Formats: sequence, structure tokens, C-alpha cells
Amino acid sequence: MIKNLVKRFAIIALITLFSLSGLIPAVQAASSKPAATAAYGTRDLSLGSQGSAVTQLQKDLASLGFYSNSIDGSFGPKTHAAVVSFQKSQGLKTDGVVGPITKRALSEVLDLALGSQGSAVTQLQKDLASLGFYSSSIDGSFGPKTHAAVVSFQKSRGLKTDGVVGPVTRAALNKALTGSSKATRKTVTIAAGTIYATPMYINDSGVPGPVVMIVGGVHGNEPAGYTAAGKVKDWNIKKGKLIVLPQANKKAVERKTRTYNGDLNRQFPQSSKESCDSTLAKAIYAAVKNYEVDWLMDMHEGYNYTKISDSVGQSLIYYPSTPANTMANAIVDKLNSGISTSYKKFTLYRYPVKGSLARASAQFLGVHAFIFETCDNPSLSVRVNYHLKAADTLLSRLGML
Repeated sequence: MIKNLVKRFAIIALITLFSLSGLIPAVQAASSKPAATAAYGTRDLSLGSQGSAVTQLQKDLASLGFYSNSIDGSFGPKTHAAVVSFQKSQGLKTDGVVGPITKRALSEVLDLALGSQGSAVTQLQKDLASLGFYSSSIDGSFGPKTHAAVVSFQKSRGLKTDGVVGPVTRAALNKALTGSSKATRKTVTIAAGTIYATPMYINDSGVPGPVVMIVGGVHGNEPAGYTAAGKVKDWNIKKGKLIVLPQANKKAVERKTRTYNGDLNRQFPQSSKESCDSTLAKAIYAAVKNYEVDWLMDMHEGYNYTKISDSVGQSLIYYPSTPANTMANAIVDKLNSGISTSYKKFTLYRYPVKGSLARASAQFLGVHAFIFETCDNPSLSVRVNYHLKAADTLLSRLGML
């Protein structure tokens, strides 16, 4: 009896000692919000979706107070209604589809703590590493080492050292990452004073990084491109500069026609000695040059799938360079991972057509540029989401999101 008591006290003492020394993590106190996971998968979740990703979504929505029904892994009307309520609370498009933007919004409102998994944790580890608080593997798993790094960061900022990345700690991280620089947003007018005048949005993080330009609406009858670009202009970035021209050819967009006074995407220089063929093309090309754009994504649509027609729908057409090749493959791989029908998958092509914005910017200004083409057969929301996924992949791989 006495021997058993002695053993029991000895074990308790050892556990206490190891816990205090950091060899065994202390028990995490329950948070008022759930630990964020990125277990929503790579595909969009919507009515009819099934499986563990939906189960996790329901758990997170329930923890946030938007869902009070059974956790059954089945995306039905009640789950759809909960998603819509969440989107409305965040000022997002209330389509009930859990795509990249809604997933990111969920990650931003969910606390990260011991046991969290996924891309939100991966980004946290990268941020802590860049600030000098984390030197272990970037594995997307919030374990004891990540917990210790968070505690160290919190201590350095005079915050509560609970190891939980909630709103206060997240704000402190963002402030530390941006330093003393101030982010700015402004709107300028392309081709000001002409009938082609159209707004261009400049989001400057205040932190050194790549300059990325997203263009939509070069052809006015391709709504997925200019609709997606209109959403991207409101994204927040943590470094570099994001320049978005949602409706490059505003007159064509207003008329829902491919062209207005000629095909804008054939009016850019075709040789180093040529100039642009129109006032609008000159204004856009000057912006690419003056803002020293590093990456350019021009959003378009084709009339059919490229794998079964002579259209270029569902393709990415890039001007060859090692960085562009690597990025193009990453974007296509990301998109194709969520597409099961072979002829609907995206195809890679090289060399955008001569006279196009992408071709001229890459060939004569040294920009890593590509044209991204969806097929106009699926619903508009599906096509827009493809564009958003491509832009998200581009900016994420550049470390801007």
C-alpha cells in the first residue's frame, strides 16, 4: 500500500517537472472559439457535398454560433443557410458556397491553438519564422513547438501568454509583419479624360514585395474575368503591391460585346519598336511599365473546352520563363485537383497571342505574364471561382496572402 502511494506520488512529481520544463505541453484551456483547421479540402463545398470536410465545416459553424443542427457530414439546406449567415456576417457574397474566400474568412475568425491543422497553421508558422520566433518544420500542425513560438511572440508584445492565436494576437502579428509601414489603397483612372476612362485599384501593403497586376474585362463578353477581378481588388495583402484593373475595356463591358473600336487584346506592341494601336492600350501598357509590374494575370473566357475544340477555354497561356513555368504548373495543378472530368481540366500553353497584353508585357517589359481562360459552359459562379482560385494560388505562392 505504502509502496504504491510512493510510486504514485513519484509519477505525479515527474509529470509536473516535465510539464514545467516544457518537455510535456501543458493542458490547453478551452477557448471561446474553435481551433481553426483547413480540413475543408481543396474543392468547394456546397449543397450536396458529403464527407469529413463538411463535418468539420459544420463543427466550426456550430462553434461560431451559426449552426445548431446535427453534425452529419451532409451539406443540406440547413448547412447552406448557416454558410449564408456566416458569409453575410463577414460582408461576403451570400451564395452558400464554401470556396477560397469563405474558407479564408473562416480561418481568420477561428482561433488557432494546440491541435489545429492545415494551411492557416502553415501560414502562422511562416509568419513566426519570418519574425524569428519559429525555426522548426513548416508542416501545418500546431504542436508544442508552434505553441512555444506563439507564447514567445506574445511575451515579446506584452500579451497574455496563452499560446492561442485569437484576434488580439493575430492583430499583433499583422502589425509586426508590416513593421512601421502603413498600407494604402487608392483608385486611379486609366485613360482619364477619354471615353475609355476606367478605374484601376492599387493596394499597397507598405511592405516590400512583388507587384502583381490582375486584369479583367479586356473582352466585354467574358463576365467571369471581370467579375472575379472585381472581387480580387478588395483582397488584403501582407506584402508587395496588388494592382487590379477589373474592367479594362469598360465600353465593351457595358455593351457585353467582345470588342469596342477593335480588339483590345490585339492592340499592344508586337515588336520592341512598335507602340500600342489605341489610346486605351497605351494607357494600360503605360501602367504596367510605370508601376514596374512583376506578375500579370489577364482573366479571359473561351467558348468551349480546349481539350475538345479549337477554343482555349480551360487553359493557362504563359510566356516562357522559369518562374512563369513553375507558377503556371502550380496553378493548373491546384485547379485540376478539384476537377474529375478529364476534358474539363485546365491545359497549359506557351506564348500568348501576339498583340495581347500578356505577350507584350512579358516579351518587352520583362513581366511574368499569362492569360487565364475559363470555359463559358459552366455556371458563372463556377467560372468566377476558377479565376479566384488561380489568383489566390498566384498571390499565395508569392507570399502575399
